[in-house]
Amino acid sequence: MKEIRWSLLKSERLKRGLAYSVYSFNQGYSDGATFGLYAGCTPAKAEEVTRLMLEELTKVANDGIRLDELDLAKGNISGGLALKFESTMARMNRLIGTELSTGEFYDLDETIKHFEAVTLDHVQSLAADLLGRERSIVAVGDVEEKTFERFI
Repeated sequence: MKEIRWSLLKSERLKRGLAYSVYSFNQGYSDGATFGLYAGCTPAKAEEVTRLMLEELTKVANDGIRLDELDLAKGNISGGLALKFESTMARMNRLIGTELSTGEFYDLDETIKHFEAVTLDHVQSLAADLLGRERSIVAVGDVEEKTFERFI
């Protein structure tokens, strides 16, 4: 549900001129996964941008999201998946990836049903879980490690 709140952060990004790119990402494996937040910004803005991203995650963990945000995210994800997997090669890559990582086969319709089953409580629970986990921060550029000490 990465699209849910990041549009709000993106509007803040534009208003404040904080970052040229902001997004979240995930990578799943058979025995673990990674969830990350990314922002491309100047070294001078790194601390403020990091603080804002964590504040947004905290808001979702504590207060959840609105139903219209969830519905928008579901629509974006479902539509994106349908377009992303139009080619035969893309479908085959998705199927083999799913088979290798989960041991199960989900066609596109089943995958979309899984997204549709996500509730507001699921999103809030996941955000709380992610917020409570150990963090690591990677910064590329002329940024001092102490910039991020309070966020780890």
